Amino acid sequence: MSLLGETPRILATIGQDYHRYFEWLKQIGVSTQDIHVVDEELTAGAYITSDTQNNQITGFNPGAMKQQSGFDFSSIDPDNCLAIVAPGNLNDMAEYTAEHERLGIFSIFDPGQSLPAWEPAALAKCISQSRMLVCNDYEMEMICNNTGMSRGQVADTVETIIVTKGAMAVILLLSRGLQKFQWSRPPML
Repeated sequence: MSLLGETPRILATIGQDYHRYFEWLKQIGVSTQDIHVVDEELTAGAYITSDTQNNQITGFNPGAMKQQSGFDFSSIDPDNCLAIVAPGNLNDMAEYTAEHERLGIFSIFDPGQSLPAWEPAALAKCISQSRMLVCNDYEMEMICNNTGMSRGQVADTVETIIVTKGAMAVILLLSRGLQKFQWSRPPML
């Protein structure tokens, strides 16, 4: 977002190993003021091993992500804001979507790799408190399995859903009906 001329703010926690990451963020013009440093922990880390058939095993250490960011939304102008809630501390994710809804902030919910950790009611609530849900086809299946809702029922709780289908297509579920887009891969430059 910064490289596109915007001024993003990151709401998260980070561990004692934050220095190189903060340096990089500052180089690209992203403020670190809203990132809570947890001195007693390392930053969350995922370690993914893939075999030749692309089967994966992931090891995950939540580290600093076990703590909430403690962000205060009182300084946010809801008319000049777009929020993207991505995988992180589940309590933060739930509080962010609730605050976004309360304040009228346009919120995009992208639960991604946090999906296996959600309780059904909490996940459904985060989706319904957001204006848009973004996921891939596999994650949409996980959302439906977790919440017990069909794709249509999920679509009834949020204005827009974008479901990516790898290199093949994007499915856009809108409150006014289904749209499917296919595209060809652009040439390599």
